[in-house]
Amino acid sequence: MGALSKLPDLNRLVIHKKCNFLNYPNTIANFLQSMVPNGSFALKSVKLNYQTVNEVECIELAKIESIRFLGCYFSDWNLIKSLNQLTNMQHLQIEVRRDIIDNNTSRHIPNLLAACHVQASIICEDFHITLKKKEKHLEVWVKGCPKADFLTPLAQLTGVSILEISGKSLKSLNGLLKAFATNSLSPIEELQISELKRTSFKDISNVEEIQTIKKMSCSLSNPTEIEQLANLNNLEDLTITGKGNLGPLFTKLAEKNIIKSIRNFKELVPEEVIKVSRINSLKKLDCFFSDLEDIQSLSELSNSSIEELIVNISNPSYSLQKLLSAFSSNSTTRLEQLNTTNKTIDITEMSEISKIKGITKLSAKFINSECAQYLVRLPHLEHLEIKQFSKNEINPLVNPLRDLAHKSPSTLRKLDLNDFIGFSECKYLSQLEALESLKCKLHNETGIEVLVNIKSLK
Repeated sequence: MGALSKLPDLNRLVIHKKCNFLNYPNTIANFLQSMVPNGSFALKSVKLNYQTVNEVECIELAKIESIRFLGCYFSDWNLIKSLNQLTNMQHLQIEVRRDIIDNNTSRHIPNLLAACHVQASIICEDFHITLKKKEKHLEVWVKGCPKADFLTPLAQLTGVSILEISGKSLKSLNGLLKAFATNSLSPIEELQISELKRTSFKDISNVEEIQTIKKMSCSLSNPTEIEQLANLNNLEDLTITGKGNLGPLFTKLAEKNIIKSIRNFKELVPEEVIKVSRINSLKKLDCFFSDLEDIQSLSELSNSSIEELIVNISNPSYSLQKLLSAFSSNSTTRLEQLNTTNKTIDITEMSEISKIKGITKLSAKFINSECAQYLVRLPHLEHLEIKQFSKNEINPLVNPLRDLAHKSPSTLRKLDLNDFIGFSECKYLSQLEALESLKCKLHNETGIEVLVNIKSLK
């Protein structure tokens, strides 16, 4: 194999199998060694697909400084430390088989991750770890490990701002969270643990010590003491999944008055709606409602500081009439953006929406084209997404687009259409003088030439 090292332009090497005969114990090692003296060697990518790299092969591999991509398998955690010598490495993917990691060998992981300039992935049976350098994103997937203590050396990494942990069977993350809290080299601004199974707040209670967190997502099987999250003095964006009463958390967040966005995947009861509405700093709410008929809680919501509301509906037959009426009858409401999911807006509901004069963005599914014609009554509408029409109509977008084209002044800047359109619709689209962004599906090519006439389109 040594003759291959004489190929001056060889830049990519993949070896699928190696000879395991006793007469040739170091075939691959000798081959790798033959490459090192050639200073002009251009090898940039190496992928070794055979079972595992041994110690001699690893030593020789680490001497090829030109390597930028490396993918291979190991059977000993201690071997990976020699790869730190590859100072030009940009992409790394290695897997350690059979060997069990402990607190001594886990210290090699952050050093190797840090040595890679773009993206590095280290995989074993119990976990996957990926560091994306440019995104400052550290991803950890864990399986079957009762404790996360072996992960604490990861806090030695510099420049990490997004920490994402997923998987199951972790007893507690507090050791790792404590380690990041004490490391000023990686100020964590975003913590994602919503894909971590069977987690209670006591398992992540040390999160309140990471005061740099601005954005957090979590899924909790037991939210007891979750109100402690309000102790995060810079928390602006929170996503919560799981059951339990969030009232105490909302009360403390109202006292702090810092949070700007809350996303919750369970139904908020009226008491929780009232408390979340009293967070004066809150600008965006994305949630389900357990009771869309409770006048008091809906009134509190319409009087809140919320500017963007995403209403998720668990049952499409539920009516939004009273919710929308609460906002339309409130002349001081601050609502500007409204999005409804899993719900068809009927004419009664659209009539209420058309009375919320501050609406600048609307995303909805409409029952028919007549319902969508109410859109022209929104004087400040800038961004519109028509998801669908529930009733089968021929060319349902023609009339709504005609009305919008004749609206004066023209305010629509962004339009997303999920139904197919033809020449007639394109003709009206070309008359939207302020339109800068358009997403649509064409029946055929006849409308493309007309769309070119939208001079403001970016």
